Amino acid sequence: MNKQKYDGLPAQARAAIDKHSGQEFSRKFGIATQAQWQVGHDAVKERLTRLSPDEEARWKAAMAPMTQKWPETAPNGQKVLEAFRAEVQAVRATKP
Repeated sequence: MNKQKYDGLPAQARAAIDKHSGQEFSRKFGIATQAQWQVGHDAVKERLTRLSPDEEARWKAAMAPMTQKWPETAPNGQKVLEAFRAEVQAVRATKP
């Protein structure tokens, strides 16, 4: 929901949203989402295949136009993309 829409809500609705959102909600939602992802991953892990280096390069090349354009169209797009890439790199650094 954008700020304009939020600001147009009645005070009671904004209070309900504020009570059930924010950092703590995001943390809990992230934990639940990760748990569900793990269940799904465990169900198919024997059938997962890693892309070969050549195939990964092909996918990256195919996605390049989108990843170059997206930051121009999203609020704080370049900053968000850089933060996302840094987070992915940090997670990958902890995996064997």
